[in-house]
Amino acid sequence: PNVVEDGQLLLMRPVRFAGRTPFPLLNPDCGGQVATIVGTEGADRLFGTAGPDVIVGLGGNDSIYGYGGDDVICGGDGIDVIYGGDGIDFIDGGAGDDRVIGDGGNDDLRGGSGVDRVFGMDGDDRLDGGSQTDYCYGGVGTNTFTACEVFPAGTG
Repeated sequence: PNVVEDGQLLLMRPVRFAGRTPFPLLNPDCGGQVATIVGTEGADRLFGTAGPDVIVGLGGNDSIYGYGGDDVICGGDGIDVIYGGDGIDFIDGGAGDDRVIGDGGNDDLRGGSGVDRVFGMDGDDRLDGGSQTDYCYGGVGTNTFTACEVFPAGTG
């Protein structure tokens, strides 16, 4: 279950048909995986669980918290702030000027198409700023940078 910004409880389950994939309108994909937590076109606060989650923010300026587990998170359109939390996470900020924060684990972090700030924190992370001038901070560990035009001192 998801609690969206206005306090309503949003229940979504994949619809599965024998031999077919889940119905895509109810469960968009993220990183090639079917979403387990889905936001709205508005500004949402979405929270993952202690286990692995696939979270899609859709539109709006979202705050997304993956928490524990190996999460897959896609922000979608809007200016999003995304925290991966513990685990080996894949995060794609999507369109908009996003902040993508990996935290613990060897994360794959992608800013998307806006002017983004990508933070690796702990672990051996892959940071990909995206298509515009992006700021990437590697943190502790051996990090790989792609499409990051600005590297402040001490970025791994």
